Amino acid sequence: MSKAIPGESPAPIPSNWSVIVQADLAASDIGQHLRQRGVKVKRAESVLSGSIIFPRCKVAFMVLELSRHLLAQFLDWHNESTAKDGEKHCPDQGTDMDVNAPGACKDKRDVTGHDEDDDAYRTMITRVDKFTRIHRDCYILLQAPLFTERELAFLYQLQTRYMNMMSVDILICHNAEECVSAMMTISNLQTPPTSDKLHQRFCYLMNELVEPLSIEELAQIDQCEGGGF
Repeated sequence: MSKAIPGESPAPIPSNWSVIVQADLAASDIGQHLRQRGVKVKRAESVLSGSIIFPRCKVAFMVLELSRHLLAQFLDWHNESTAKDGEKHCPDQGTDMDVNAPGACKDKRDVTGHDEDDDAYRTMITRVDKFTRIHRDCYILLQAPLFTERELAFLYQLQTRYMNMMSVDILICHNAEECVSAMMTISNLQTPPTSDKLHQRFCYLMNELVEPLSIEELAQIDQCEGGGF
């Protein structure tokens, strides 16, 4: 009987899987790494830019590359906001506050700290908003070679925007290979039989917290699972 190895990676996704990838992304390094993993890449023009969909496990990913242009605009806002922080205080606004009321804040920047007139940001955030509305289980992959204070500040503001959305998770990746590894791992964990085994183990764990299992029951569980994935 084989034994589970701590930290062992899940089994790879079967090579007969098909993944829907946005056309431009399919021709990039991400599409190449997917093909190297034996995944069939289907190009699609109709999906949102940066989108990768795994139909079998019903999970979708969006890759956002933190370009120099976008980060430069974010840094400009951050410096300007810091400079004005001691000059004028804008009160917190709830969703029911009238922005036209006297004393209301007129700053056009939203919760992520960007100017809504910024075309690059507006395009990006509109795309992400639409992506999160379409897919019930989705992940945002922020890709940057190095995550300095500037990139982490951008990450924090994006997390703040989608904090109340349980269906969205945000991950950071340094390159295309890390993006593909993250997508393959998440998709595999959410696909039978791996997902079924994880569910069973979670149920056993919850039952054990309430009533400890006997040695015979633990042995039976290990025998049924084959000692691992």
